[in-house]
Amino acid sequence: MKRGRHKRSPDLDEKEEGLPNSGLMARGAPIVAWALLTFALTLALVLPGAPAAAQDLETARYKDWTLRCQPREGLPACDVFQAIVDRQQNRQLLQLSVAYSKELDKYAFQAILPLGFLIQPGALVRVDGGAGEGGADFDSLKVTRCEATGCFLEGEATAAMIEAFSSGLKGQIVLLGRQGEPFAIPFSLEGFSAAREEMLERS
Repeated sequence: MKRGRHKRSPDLDEKEEGLPNSGLMARGAPIVAWALLTFALTLALVLPGAPAAAQDLETARYKDWTLRCQPREGLPACDVFQAIVDRQQNRQLLQLSVAYSKELDKYAFQAILPLGFLIQPGALVRVDGGAGEGGADFDSLKVTRCEATGCFLEGEATAAMIEAFSSGLKGQIVLLGRQGEPFAIPFSLEGFSAAREEMLERS
């Protein structure tokens, strides 16, 4: 597999961005029934890191995204992955994963978010500054659960979302803090398109 190159900040794995000055968009309609794919993506995030199966894991870097493949019966073989880490505080700020089910012809999205935000308003996935800046906003994903490692934002990645990720340069997960103040966690979209193409070829 081809490997991309990327230079990283000494403190954060991605650049910090300014906070948006508007609140979250209204919640969309409920996510369509496709729990099997979401469950498969959850396994795709967990299983590659298991020591017992490490010898079967293949990875390739495409700029800021990593393709991870590990054959597993009945589950998507690959996902594309990005983790944002605060190196000064030695903690993970954000973990993203997108997987594709050839059988269902659908993409699944999962983000692991830090604790300490208002869950009920949900989260907004913003690409290239949002709809008002020529980018795109997606608010149909749901916070499905919270664990000690963080809260899980999961759902179907629509065709529009995949297209925005493939053509965009940067994204944000916009949340509301405990006092209702908006804040954003930035991530990069550089390399997503190439990693996704390779994922589809290996599906």
